[in-house]
Amino acid sequence: MKIPFTLSSAATLAIALLAPFASLAAQPPGLSSDRQPEPFIIPGAVQYDFTAKTNQLPYRVMVWAPADAKTKAYPVIYILDGNTWFPGAAAEGWHFNNAIMVGIGVPEDAVAGWRRRRVLDLTPSANNRRAQSETGGGIAFAKVLLGEIQPFIETTYKIESGRRTLYGLSLGGLMTAHVMLNHPEAFDCYVICSPTLGWNNGAVLQAEPAFAAQARAGKFKL
Repeated sequence: MKIPFTLSSAATLAIALLAPFASLAAQPPGLSSDRQPEPFIIPGAVQYDFTAKTNQLPYRVMVWAPADAKTKAYPVIYILDGNTWFPGAAAEGWHFNNAIMVGIGVPEDAVAGWRRRRVLDLTPSANNRRAQSETGGGIAFAKVLLGEIQPFIETTYKIESGRRTLYGLSLGGLMTAHVMLNHPEAFDCYVICSPTLGWNNGAVLQAEPAFAAQARAGKFKL
């Protein structure tokens, strides 16, 4: 039986023959000691550096969002200590593709500089015993978070109603507790991990009676 050889079959054969060479050409070069390294990139992650109007300090907002997050609503998770915790959160966002991850940190590459800033930003009251670090900038930081960062995110991306979360660990947990006790309706969920509640003799808990009274009055759900 004679099989007709047409133009379309010739094109198909040519594509099949060239495909292995095309994939070979797309491969990265091999490793060598003189090869220049490239920055590690989390797919889809972006960052915005800005100076806050509230306290005139520089901040870095790191975002991972699904590709359609400007037209389709997603839950959002705001992550304090973003320099540390955002990369892992962004990887989870990339893997599951079901939430917007927002890391809040500082444009600081040196660990010592980052540590100084987190002690300032994440402590809502000053502690004179920490003479080596400036403390007590948390109230101003909360204003930056709620008055500058949150509005920016929620006008840039589409946020699912009732699905706003604030996360913090250690001093970040202290700051998350401060925001929850003083601004309970700013977020729908608060994830407070190992918070440093003993900071400044537990000063953050002074707001708890008023918070509890509002909860009992039904102003928000626990």
